[in-house]
Amino acid sequence: MKRYFLLLILTLCYMHLTAQNTASYPTYGGYTEYMQQTASKHKDICRLDTIGTTYKGRLLLCLKITPPLKTATPRPKFFYCAAMHGNELTGAFMLMKMIDSLVVNMQVFADDTLFPEIYICPFANPDGTWAAGDNDVKHSTRFNANLVDLNRNYPDIRAAGDDLSEVRQRETQAFMDYQKKENFNLSCNLHTGSEVFNYPWDSYPSTEATHADDAWFRHIGRTFFGSLNDPDGHYFTTERPDGTVEGGDWYVIYGSRQDWSTYYARCREITLEVSNDYAVKESELEDYWHKIKDALFGMFDAFKYGFYGMVYNAVSSEVLQGVKVEVQDYDRMNSEIFTDAYGYYGRQLLEGTYTISFSKEGFYDTVITAECYNGSAEKLDVYLTPKDVNIRQTEDIKVQISPVPCTDGIYVSSNATADCFVYDSRGVTVAQKRVNGGDNYINLQNIAAGVYTVTLFKDNKEIFSKRIIKN
Repeated sequence: MKRYFLLLILTLCYMHLTAQNTASYPTYGGYTEYMQQTASKHKDICRLDTIGTTYKGRLLLCLKITPPLKTATPRPKFFYCAAMHGNELTGAFMLMKMIDSLVVNMQVFADDTLFPEIYICPFANPDGTWAAGDNDVKHSTRFNANLVDLNRNYPDIRAAGDDLSEVRQRETQAFMDYQKKENFNLSCNLHTGSEVFNYPWDSYPSTEATHADDAWFRHIGRTFFGSLNDPDGHYFTTERPDGTVEGGDWYVIYGSRQDWSTYYARCREITLEVSNDYAVKESELEDYWHKIKDALFGMFDAFKYGFYGMVYNAVSSEVLQGVKVEVQDYDRMNSEIFTDAYGYYGRQLLEGTYTISFSKEGFYDTVITAECYNGSAEKLDVYLTPKDVNIRQTEDIKVQISPVPCTDGIYVSSNATADCFVYDSRGVTVAQKRVNGGDNYINLQNIAAGVYTVTLFKDNKEIFSKRIIKN
């Protein structure tokens, strides 16, 4: 795994001083002050979001940390969250330590477009954590203020649709709305009570169903396990020798956030059980952080797999939101993804050759076969051709193209001398020729079947454009 950025982060990790004593569990007031002060001190890279409020009026806070923008290129999004069960506190401490490390180093990664925007919510159930009062975590509870287990409160993926039959708790609905709004690519939810890397599905043992990316999840899990700083080799071996388990093979649960995020929100989510004790002794917190920090930071390298890029309208060059990206003969159970509001997509895959279709209502599908390698994601920008595009042609220029559809090639006739280009759906030139009256033949025999655009230029100005189909 390429973790080229870790040395700098870990060197500076203990140099960053905060108002919060990070070797202890915070009070509610200390936690909210810490999040607010961090966002205020690092305004150039931080944004503090209020996801919602709890039944007791406490804030559900998430800190977004982004490398300073040197380009306008969209980035992938990674969501870290902890203490969904209010008494599982070790992970919350780890995420606050991660915030401390990131805010002083993010400028290093400005030019790396695969380094993600990072969203961190250390306490996802503050009513449970501070159940006995804002200054007391010793009497924290698993449940929220309504005595509901929030990790059993999400829509059940076994339902035919986005199941709304069960009443969603306020915290659950807030996180669902936030995840749908932000369109995270990957997420990681920290729990305690064991030590294991848990991946989808929670709702099925692997003998009944596996995720399409099952092999990728296992690979990422083994990489995570191999990155732990544990000379004795005991950390993360509570459940399995290699530290990883498919959720339902451990034990089946329904309504988990991991399954909802992966299935309904199209965000691959992992559950990390980071300590056998629900809340390790404060004197041991730094030791646990030292053991896991490299592996937590290394999770960002998960974006260096598969394909990523932008999808555009081939005519207007506008970005396209909601384009379905599907790996043919591979995807199943909602593992397809969609482009976000910026036209961006990221599809994590183990190395290999894949055939990927890009589709959106009102546009012709584009199907591309491409190869990717582990640790080096392939950039693949795509252009979709609208179905309702009219021929663009200046009034005094007469152009004819035949046959349409074509099989081996096309004849282009024009009453003006012009340069003719044939573009594929990505805007790549696949053929070109200078035309001048009569029938000018353009050989397309060696290009794949699909939708192409024929464009003529005269004196570097576009005078004609038409969509064609090659069988």
